[in-house]
Amino acid sequence: MDERLLQYIQQYRGVYTREAISRQLGEAGFSGEQIETAWQVVEGAAHPPIPGNPAASYPAGPAPASYYGAGGYQPGYDLYGRPLPLPRPRLRTSRAFWITFLGLVIGYPILLGLFYWLESSLIKGSIILSNLLIWGGAIGMVIGAITLKNRNYPVAMGLLYALVVLVVIPITLAFIALVVIFGICLFGGFKY
Repeated sequence: MDERLLQYIQQYRGVYTREAISRQLGEAGFSGEQIETAWQVVEGAAHPPIPGNPAASYPAGPAPASYYGAGGYQPGYDLYGRPLPLPRPRLRTSRAFWITFLGLVIGYPILLGLFYWLESSLIKGSIILSNLLIWGGAIGMVIGAITLKNRNYPVAMGLLYALVVLVVIPITLAFIALVVIFGICLFGGFKY
């Protein structure tokens, strides 16, 4: 049994429902049988399988010392006592990721265009609100990605990927275009 399953369930069972945790683990690539066995172990209905013989498990009562390995290491931890990483959901199959990512990539430019149109027709020449929306949106995406990283990983990654597509890539391409144009003008052989 993958110890990350047990640790993930133990960490989040007080926060999310059993169905939500099982669905998240299923999206991360674990089978329904693995997830159900992990739930039984966490809830005390079954014992973890004997190392080297996954089909067998220990009888009722506390798990024997041999379960913890030769050095007494507990499952879910590496040799130095650090917790093993928890499984992350697969982003390509996560509905929350795609809703966040596509909603921002499609909706944010539409919202910006609407603000520009309103400001140009109503306020005549002022683009203060649109600039606030651009910078506030970018800062909001960064703060949202940081705060949601451990609570809702797919949404955090949707925010981060949308930030890259909406802000980082256009700025990088504009900078490259400026460098190329400057290089052409500087070294292109133009005579003054």
